[in-house]
Amino acid sequence: QRNCASGMQAITSAYQAIQAGDGEIYLVGGTESMSNIPYILKGARWGYRLRHAELTDALWEGLTDPICGQIMGRTAENLAEKYNISREEQDEYAVNSHKKAFMAQRMGKFNDEIVPVEVTKKVAGQEVAKEVVTQDETINPGLTVQKAALYPAVFKEGGTVTPANSCPISDGAAAMIVCTAEKAAQLGLKPTARIVAYAYAAVDPAYMGIGPAHAMPKALKKAGLKLEDIDVIELNEAFAAQVLAVAIEMRNQGYDWDWSKVNPNGGAIALGHPVGATAAKLVATLTYEMQRRKARYGIDTMCVGGGQGGCLILERIPMD
Repeated sequence: QRNCASGMQAITSAYQAIQAGDGEIYLVGGTESMSNIPYILKGARWGYRLRHAELTDALWEGLTDPICGQIMGRTAENLAEKYNISREEQDEYAVNSHKKAFMAQRMGKFNDEIVPVEVTKKVAGQEVAKEVVTQDETINPGLTVQKAALYPAVFKEGGTVTPANSCPISDGAAAMIVCTAEKAAQLGLKPTARIVAYAYAAVDPAYMGIGPAHAMPKALKKAGLKLEDIDVIELNEAFAAQVLAVAIEMRNQGYDWDWSKVNPNGGAIALGHPVGATAAKLVATLTYEMQRRKARYGIDTMCVGGGQGGCLILERIPMD
């Protein structure tokens, strides 16, 4: 089960099927509505005879690893402890993510990758009006390091991982087409990128956020590339501590990345991480950024709940 990288698995499964000759074209992607995940009354089917019943938060339960017994935010605390990442470093990273996302949104960088969606607004649970959503709602340009410092740690007493330096609860959907070059030409489609290589890696579930630091080297080796060959890196950014830990672990392995290439338009801390949709969304963001930069290679990489990492390497196909 790929969890956070389920959309990436959809992409690589389509790639595998094409390579095996099982098909020529696939529609892949994913969706997630975290705001609609319910509370569960587990014993209600057979009735309660006496005393109180307990509601289970299905979101909290779903984000809790069954092997190590820790919720994802607690695993981020583990990384902060292991790699000596301070609260201030995490908050500063989070604020920068919001700033980059706000600037990208103002400059219209996300416009071509977003499909407007009509939703019904509700007030006090009552439907009141229709509105068209055309941009991400969780970007907070007013967040500062001083304001971020006011948020409490929620996963560990005296911890450093807070709502301000974590990705928010969010809804989203993303889709893309994976096909052969011949099929694209036949249908008059203009491909944006070619899949060069991909890799998945297993890590200790209690440190699941470090997964990209093990998946990226595997994918680079398969592609015959160096990290310096990569022009843009989109990393899912579940927690600031996770991204900073990945950077440290990559450096420990001899890979020192250029921060200007990493999430140049902000990441999930600002834009959200609707789990099933994230991978395809990141591929869209990555390919558009590669076209703007006329970059050759780009990486989409993710940590995965359960102790995994995923990495997809793309090569730009010029659109002009």
